[in-house]
Amino acid sequence: MIITAKNCWSVARQSHNDYFDKVVDAARERNKLNLTTSIYDFLVKNHDSIRDGNESDFRNLQSIFDAIYLSIPAAHKSVIDVALSEIFDYSAFSRKCKVRWCAYKLCAMLDIETCPYCNLCNEITIIRDDDGKIRPAIDHFFDKARYPLFAISLGNLIPSCHHCNSTFKGATDFYAQPHLNPQYDSEKIRFSLDIDAIDARFDLRKIDTANVQIMHDKMSIKEVNTVATFHISHQYQARIGEIRDIVRNMINYSTSGNFSATSRSWVLRNITNNNYRDRIMGKMFLDLESEYI
Repeated sequence: MIITAKNCWSVARQSHNDYFDKVVDAARERNKLNLTTSIYDFLVKNHDSIRDGNESDFRNLQSIFDAIYLSIPAAHKSVIDVALSEIFDYSAFSRKCKVRWCAYKLCAMLDIETCPYCNLCNEITIIRDDDGKIRPAIDHFFDKARYPLFAISLGNLIPSCHHCNSTFKGATDFYAQPHLNPQYDSEKIRFSLDIDAIDARFDLRKIDTANVQIMHDKMSIKEVNTVATFHISHQYQARIGEIRDIVRNMINYSTSGNFSATSRSWVLRNITNNNYRDRIMGKMFLDLESEYI
């Protein structure tokens, strides 16, 4: 992830919780006979934690569930799998709708305007009366096929772009392979160019051959995995021409003697600490600002 998405669903939480309680309770009772007593009791006891939990909660719940599931006869596991997919039914939640709560209405209340994994794509939701709708992709941090308990848990739903969700992440198991979680982790990845800032000030031509440099803790498996999975270096290097222009403008501003607020705002494209999550490459602009201005 590039930017944090903490509290991105805060406005929608109550509506989503009401939906979760209604559909999960009803589906669990419908499927009671298809569940073992131990799994049914687990779902009832942990209903609130599954609904309201965070990544740490989900890891703990999954560990307990796995221990129960392991003791179930193999012949009955497929029945339980089907029951769980019906109880925590993401396919119904994700369908376009006009009346009930759904993924489109959830995304319409999203409190972030770019993909947190890459900060390169806008998160746009449009709901129209003629049924024309678009919304961000919703990534399940813990894959819904492997971990159906959390298929509609708000803490497991990450607003994202199609590239990050489907092309880059795909079926990668974030439970087994830890990654930075936009809903709970702080921003760790920083951007620069692979040239010295002082050298660039004295010779702007050095910028012509500069490349993007991604800085992160090489000892942090979560950061290493995140940079690799989402091809952060490749995604930003693909925009190197624009990034070089951005750095040139920053250096020209910082050496021009014209330090007006208007000039600075133009160079930074009006990106600030307050709005960078909503602007394409907003985090990169702030990182470059700290180095080249």
